[in-house]
Amino acid sequence: MNDPFECMISHKPNFSEDEFEYFRQNFSPKSKPFIGNKKGEWRDLKDIEVQELIKSFRDQIISGFAFCALSENPLDILMWSHYANGHKGCVIGIDFPDDINGHLKKVRYLDEPNKVDLKHFTDFHSGKTRDLTPLIENLSVKAPDWEYENEWRIWRNAPNYFHLGDYPIKEVLFGVRTPPEVKMIVLKLLDLPDNFKYNDLEVYYNPPRLVK
Repeated sequence: MNDPFECMISHKPNFSEDEFEYFRQNFSPKSKPFIGNKKGEWRDLKDIEVQELIKSFRDQIISGFAFCALSENPLDILMWSHYANGHKGCVIGIDFPDDINGHLKKVRYLDEPNKVDLKHFTDFHSGKTRDLTPLIENLSVKAPDWEYENEWRIWRNAPNYFHLGDYPIKEVLFGVRTPPEVKMIVLKLLDLPDNFKYNDLEVYYNPPRLVK
């Protein structure tokens, strides 16, 4: 990720006294990097040490996850300029169901750092729940500067490819500068039906916009 504000969280997450107490009484980690710590050691941590531990482990989770980034708007000029080789690439529109194993999430654009659910963190790492939803929602956050992207993410808990085989392609759009040979290669790789119609985008003015 190229943005230091990605998956924003406060440098020192604020928790209530009840949340700190729940952590100290219930945290019994079953996974790294916690294995090997003495029983009951977590109860002696100061508030600031709990904050640092939460942030550190959250950073480790982020480094181990991967996501496929998608956008709602296939006609955004900035998106074509930034992510399609200066309008020389293509957009592939996919029909997704509302939920893909619970891991398809709309990115939220926040002015302030995201809050961690300390109770869920405690229960998850203590083996009391395997629900990843609060964690995925917590990570699906960016600064407002990126709001033009209208981003959705498909999260995976390990870096790998996301296979689109189960989700039908509904449209293919080529940029206003896409070379003919690139179009041929893309269409061949997608192996679409002979009657599938793709679109070459056009530039319109007053106001400036892309049109199918």
